[in-house]
Parts: sequence; structure tokens; C-alpha cells
Amino acid sequence: MKFGPAEHRILHDNTSGSSDILISALDCVLRSMGQTKDQYRARTNARGFLRVLTKRFSAMAMVVGGAERAMACLERKDNTAEIRLALKNLRDAIDQMSDGVVRNCRGLFTKKTSVMTYSNSGLVRKIVSRYAKKIRRLYVSEARPAGEGREVADYCADLGIPVTYCTDALLPSFLTETDLLLVGADSIGQEGFINKIGTAALLRLACDTGCTRAVVFESLKIRPDESPAELIREYPRTELWMGRARAKVTVCNPYFETVALNLADRFISDRGVVTSRELINAMKKTGR
Repeated sequence: MKFGPAEHRILHDNTSGSSDILISALDCVLRSMGQTKDQYRARTNARGFLRVLTKRFSAMAMVVGGAERAMACLERKDNTAEIRLALKNLRDAIDQMSDGVVRNCRGLFTKKTSVMTYSNSGLVRKIVSRYAKKIRRLYVSEARPAGEGREVADYCADLGIPVTYCTDALLPSFLTETDLLLVGADSIGQEGFINKIGTAALLRLACDTGCTRAVVFESLKIRPDESPAELIREYPRTELWMGRARAKVTVCNPYFETVALNLADRFISDRGVVTSRELINAMKKTGR
């Protein structure tokens, strides 16, 4: 199935967080539903796009869950106006989840705080924007190989926050100057949460510094027990090694890893603030 430029950009987005990708996908579907009189074709193309989206971002529970809900809207509603309203309501519900997480983070910023983050979480950007006046400095690294950390640095600098931007290898050296290590999660389950490769090492090192280690996520990112994490093992090797491959050199380029829950000391969602043990117990009771 062929997609337009907007769909193509979303499907090949290697730098945005899961909430940003899902919102962009829903906006894209909403636009497509209003651009043609052939609504049957528009709905067919939208379902095809959303199916590919779930496969491309299978590690991102929020993208998968949101896309599945959007496909259900396309299947169950007969009227185009009803479909658009259902999709807008879904988008609004996702925004409300994010707003709930931001509110629940207020306890992290009771004083001027130095913050470290990693990769490019749309939710972390919203939190930083809300509490910008409470942030003394923000530390962020490149987040290789995709290099999405630069977007976070630019975003925070535009808010007037002093930013230290560095290589991934240098970032842990600033942990002793950090009050709060704040990271997002693309998916979360009893066996751990998924985030950018390198998150586990950073959290492990932070355990010895005394800084707060917080993971933020919308509840839509919680995976049901029967839905194990699916990670794409390798991404384009050309991001690391341009040109032809050569003998004796194996290029490894994973984006994601599963991180043990006990490496963080608090998890903050739209449902509240809990410890790793409380989160595991809650998921066991509800099955997600």
C-alpha cells in the first residue's frame, strides 16, 4: 500500500516519542477523512496506515493501543462525522492523560532543581515546559544513533532553561550535579519498561548518586500480561557505518531495551505516583 508524504514521515520517524507519534498519526487520519468524497477509500487507507503503524512501532504500547482504538472507530462507525468525532475524542483523551501526568509531577519540583533526561520524550518535554521556572539546569546527551537529544536541548533552551548538551559517554559524569533523572517509557509491563538503549546503564549509575530516578508515562502505555514487549532488534546499520559493509565488522544498532523496574524509585502516570513495587502489585491485580 502506498502512503502520502505525511504518512511516510510518521512511519519513518526515529526521533519522536510514542505520544508524539500517536498524536501525529491521529491528526493525519483526521485530515485524510476530510480531504476526499470517497470516504470508503479514505477509511480503507486509514486502516492500512494504522496497521503498518502498529507493526513499525510495536515496542511502543501507546502507539499500538491508540492505533487499535482508532481502527475500532473506523470499523464501528458508519457516518464520517461520527468517525471524526470518535477520533477527536480519542485524541482529547490522550491529551488529558498527558496533562494528568504533568500535574502529578509537581512534587518533583518543590525547589530549584537540576534535571537530567535521555532521548526525546514528548511527555518529558511537557513536564519541563510546565515547571521550567523551577529548573536550574537541564543535562541531556545526543542519544545516538538517531541523535534525538538535540531536539530536547533546542526545546529547553527556547524555554530559557540553561542546557548542558554532551555525548552519551559523558552524560553520567553529570549525575553528581543532578537532583532529578527524568525519563519516559515507550511501553511498560511487569518485566520492565521499554526506552532508548542506554537508559538502564544511566539509571544503574544514578542509583549510587542519591538523585531521584523518575519514570513518567501515560497509563495507555501499560501492556496487558498477554502482550509481551516486542522489540525490533536492529535498525539501519548505515546510521553507524556509511557505505558498504566489510568483512570482520558486525554493526549493532538497536534503539530500544527493556529496563528493570527496580532501577527507578518512582513511577508517575495519570493515575498517580507509585514505587516500582506498588506498580508491579497494581499490574498483577489488574492484569495490566
